[in-house]
Amino acid sequence: MEINISKMIQEIKNTNNPTLKADKLSFYLSDLLKSNNINIYEAYLLEGEIISYMRDWYMLPAWNGWVQISTCLELLNQRLLALAFGDMGYANQLKVLGIEALKLCGEKRPHYIMDKYAEFINISSNSDILLQELLDVRRDYTLLSYEEGPYHVEVFPYDYFEPEKILLEKRDMSKEKNIRTEIETILIEVNI
Repeated sequence: MEINISKMIQEIKNTNNPTLKADKLSFYLSDLLKSNNINIYEAYLLEGEIISYMRDWYMLPAWNGWVQISTCLELLNQRLLALAFGDMGYANQLKVLGIEALKLCGEKRPHYIMDKYAEFINISSNSDILLQELLDVRRDYTLLSYEEGPYHVEVFPYDYFEPEKILLEKRDMSKEKNIRTEIETILIEVNI
């Protein structure tokens, strides 16, 4: 796996295209999630890098990217995880990025989250009604209509973690903030 990590890091460093960078890291994260070889905190940190690359894609004119509903959902889910980890600085940054993405979103249609995205992106650990609404959608996902999506379960953290449940239960996630050397190396190397 170490050779694959080195190769992936080098490929990320060798391209200026933020979409390709995000894809490389996203495929790696997906493989780790599928094989159950990553903890929630490590996954959250890698997703933060992916979000950063994707924002470059839709904000920098050179890349001609666009914001979709799924982009807004990723920012919301990441904010929920930031709140769960008590990372208030990043949670506030994600709120700003979410509001920015809402304004830039090219998809204008009825949607269970987008219809009140401003409320959802301002969510706090005390927003039990909104958190329960998200958890209900997560739990009923297989019964929901494809046409009414995308659903927040379809973007990171997918069905591997339930950030709204963590917040509803007021679970202390400070003990979950463990990071292995392999993940730490990736985070350092892709940023130098």
